[in-house]
Amino acid sequence: MRKVPALEKLDNQIDILDNELDNSENLTAITVMAGLVEKIMGYIGDKRTACSSASLSPLAEYEELEKAVTHQWILSTSKVKELIGVAPRVGKDEMTFVWGSFTFTKAGKLGNQMGWVVTKTLG
Repeated sequence: MRKVPALEKLDNQIDILDNELDNSENLTAITVMAGLVEKIMGYIGDKRTACSSASLSPLAEYEELEKAVTHQWILSTSKVKELIGVAPRVGKDEMTFVWGSFTFTKAGKLGNQMGWVVTKTLG
């Protein structure tokens, strides 16, 4: 397991406390807590690495849109904005928004947002 730099500093502080404290229960509690914090930080770091590596591909949003087309998922406005960088907007009497080779069609409300069905324009 990798050490988080801030926790190495905590380890040094625990060593200082070890010299100052005669009560082994206090030291044990601090050691246990430091171990738990280190594991949590390692988990958070692993999740961030996994998320950032998924977004490294310049075509990642297209792959996600392809999945939405294949599975006929209804995406919220915020999810569409997260994927393509802009929120789909349509005129009062319009139902579709086109972005590249993908068409987003209004599909009613999804919570407090508009839901969008994604289709791919063949061409």
